[in-house]
Amino acid sequence: MNRLFLMMISALICGMVLTSCGTDVDENSVVIETSSIKAMSVENVNNNIVTVKAIIWSYKQHSDGEWYSVAHEVASSKFENGGFELIFSENVPYEFLFPESDRIVPEGVAVSDIKAKTGLIEIEEYSSTGNRTGCIFMFSNDNHWIIEFIYADRDFTEKGKTQYGEEYDCTYNEGWNIRYRLSSYGPNKFTTKKPLNGNFKCYYVRPIR
Repeated sequence: MNRLFLMMISALICGMVLTSCGTDVDENSVVIETSSIKAMSVENVNNNIVTVKAIIWSYKQHSDGEWYSVAHEVASSKFENGGFELIFSENVPYEFLFPESDRIVPEGVAVSDIKAKTGLIEIEEYSSTGNRTGCIFMFSNDNHWIIEFIYADRDFTEKGKTQYGEEYDCTYNEGWNIRYRLSSYGPNKFTTKKPLNGNFKCYYVRPIR
């Protein structure tokens, strides 16, 4: 589970966002659609980046009880002229999706179809030697929203508020979705409705060692 944990930590450090359907264009630096990303520039970029990949990670268990990670590539692009373009594959195999029934739904939050399965994309960069050099996140420094891309195997909703103030207002469609997450100094807020005044950019983040 280390990769998922590191991704969550990196997201919190950077202050990130998730979006829903439609197209976002911000200062000509990135065009964000439900199933694609076209970045004309990346902040804090590493000069060693050659390839950018969109990966969905899943975890499986050996017969001896040990967990191991498996990856599914949904898109790949050369990193050229300071940018990249990723167009996600239409479908994601079920074995790389995470069942909602396997996670603990917070009290106060209702999931309309607990049999739904989802997958969260991680955007990774690789050097010419094939080594992973870091991740790219899309977020707005203006209001601390983060963008995440989620694949769902069916339509379902996730709505409610926990006793700790964390809010969910998400309507997922079968296929690709953009979800926004507000991650500042208070409780997280998740929504598939695009926040107002969000100036999103792509940021390179080195992996935590």
